[in-house]
Amino acid sequence: MSRTFFRQVTAVSLKRSSGRALYAEELESRHLLSATGFTPTYIETPLAGSTGSGYTPAQIRAAYGFNNLSFGGTAADGSGQTIAIIDAYNDPNIASDLAAFDKAMGIAAPPSFKVVNQNGGSTLPGTDPSQGWEGEIALDVEWAHAIAPGANIVLVEANDASDTNLFAAVNYARQQAGVSVISMSWGSDDNLANRSLDQSLSTQYLVTPSGHQGITFVASSGDDGHPNFPAESPNVLAVGGTDLYLTSSGAITSETAWTPTTSGGQTWSGGGGVSQEFAGRKVPDVAYNAGIGMAVYDTFGPNHGWVSIGGTSAGAPQWAALVAIADQGRALSGLGTLNGASQTLAAIYAAPSADFHDITSGSTQFQAAGTGYDLATGRGTPLANLLIPYLASYGSSTGGGTSGGTTTAAPTAPGSFTASALSTTQISLSWASSTGETGYHLYENQNGTAVLVGTYAAGATSATITGLAAGSTHSFQLVAYNSSGTAATNWVQATTQSNVVTVTAPTNFTITATSTTTARLSWSTVAGASGYRVYEWINGQAVQVASLGAGTSTTTISGLKAGSLDYFYVNAYNATSSASTAWVSIIMPNTVALTAPSVVASATSSTTGTLSWTASAGASGYQIYYWNGYQSVLLGSVGASTTSVSLSGLSAGTTSYFAVVAYNSTTTAASKWASITTSAVNSARLADIAFAQSVTEVHRYSWLL
Repeated sequence: MSRTFFRQVTAVSLKRSSGRALYAEELESRHLLSATGFTPTYIETPLAGSTGSGYTPAQIRAAYGFNNLSFGGTAADGSGQTIAIIDAYNDPNIASDLAAFDKAMGIAAPPSFKVVNQNGGSTLPGTDPSQGWEGEIALDVEWAHAIAPGANIVLVEANDASDTNLFAAVNYARQQAGVSVISMSWGSDDNLANRSLDQSLSTQYLVTPSGHQGITFVASSGDDGHPNFPAESPNVLAVGGTDLYLTSSGAITSETAWTPTTSGGQTWSGGGGVSQEFAGRKVPDVAYNAGIGMAVYDTFGPNHGWVSIGGTSAGAPQWAALVAIADQGRALSGLGTLNGASQTLAAIYAAPSADFHDITSGSTQFQAAGTGYDLATGRGTPLANLLIPYLASYGSSTGGGTSGGTTTAAPTAPGSFTASALSTTQISLSWASSTGETGYHLYENQNGTAVLVGTYAAGATSATITGLAAGSTHSFQLVAYNSSGTAATNWVQATTQSNVVTVTAPTNFTITATSTTTARLSWSTVAGASGYRVYEWINGQAVQVASLGAGTSTTTISGLKAGSLDYFYVNAYNATSSASTAWVSIIMPNTVALTAPSVVASATSSTTGTLSWTASAGASGYQIYYWNGYQSVLLGSVGASTTSVSLSGLSAGTTSYFAVVAYNSTTTAASKWASITTSAVNSARLADIAFAQSVTEVHRYSWLL
């Protein structure tokens, strides 16, 4: 099934305080009901015709040091490089919006700006029905150009937000002459169910084609606190988020991890963590301002003008621009452009800590910032005037970095590299330290291709690979690296333990409405399952709504809406495997209004009588009430098919009052009170009845069906 990808963008109204208003897009779950049934939902905040409520390029360039850099007498602006930007749908106003943005910000037009469809043609796709992707396009194009104004830009517009079409656009872009960096500000959730597909997409499309100059792939890590694909691919530079606070001149007053912010019932913060899909992969690699909005000119969307947009979407095109500037410097030195999988990521982790603003405070939704690398902000945000020269000379005779002049020897190969199974899902790796290494890259042989699955610091001697399939065989190679070269071990192999029961998907999954607001879910139990998780589609994502034990095959979900269309699936799991049903839908019944029964009452003797009434359509049954002189008393209930009862135990010579109430799961309707007057008997009998009344006043009546 094709999946829809959402762009990871947050539109914010900027305030220079922790109380800013923040809106963020929710990243779509991969458990999709269709490939095209969901649309982006981010909110743009208008700036009333002014650029003053969002950071300007001058502020950002000053904050991150882009304005303090040149290559000798040549402006460091990305000249000679081409940045490809991948987005979905068409923004018909992007050329004029870019021109208006440049004029307001005092930036020259790019040397070349071209817009093509996913196959490179001039017939562009339709616009986004939700008008969401056009804002993303404006953000990506305007800010990539703002940071690298001398670079060419090619905007590749996919037909829609499905993986098929977005990666068709990526595939076109990576094969175009001159393209040296590709920006992708969109993603989908990290999910074991997608591991095989995403690993295939990573090895097929997120690599430099044979014979092409090096390409760096850059992606935003997401706005929901979790890792996201394609950022989690080991071939991609993943950009996380920060809260950057500046003076009007661009001086940094503080920068922390992107503080979680709740809007629209969801919590938003930078994506980070350990990937489930790519063993050993941690994201983000680096970070950039996300929590404070940047000024964007977008006339297609509902706000028609200046808006303030943030999120990790803002970081990806600007890091792409940074790499383009570094590639410009490499070209001036006679070096080739950086290859993302084999050079850019290695260089990022090999670069001196002084080349980054290390974010040591604040937390995302799930990760805390700290000294050095962390899962909230990676290595940190760039000091571009230091990092770009390092990248520009990486791998040259000077060894990369800003000092130059010293040739560093390549590292020695790690020794005693071994692999062994730890469990049904884990393999342990160990090795003897290399000499002269800056760090280690770990590769796995996946379908004949060496795929980067982990990066480790200098001095590391072991690693554990998790999330593997039981009884599966894996081959690994460890590569020590520094700025002058690499040295690799031989390939080693290990097979995970196989004494495990693989669960299958539950069968006979059905949903039945038990009222207008509750539904009963049932399924057949699965051999070997430790339990079951029930998921519901809520606000564009699969949300777990129940967790049940191994022997359970039914549950009731409450709080649904009358007349609503709801989707559920059940996931069976044990310690090493899981399997899910398909999505099953239910349309909840609407509330059924009842009419009040019309009751006829009559005495049949001095102590008996009958009640009969008209049927009430939609009633589940009827309740019979008696008035005891100061309150109504429930005598009992009958089914929906019953419309009369016989009463006994009445008092002779008295008048009694009765009512019938129709009911169903959501409402009731009561008849008027009806009376029964019985005939009198002799005085001796009346005395006996009076005594009986005093003993069993409330409970003396009954009826015979």
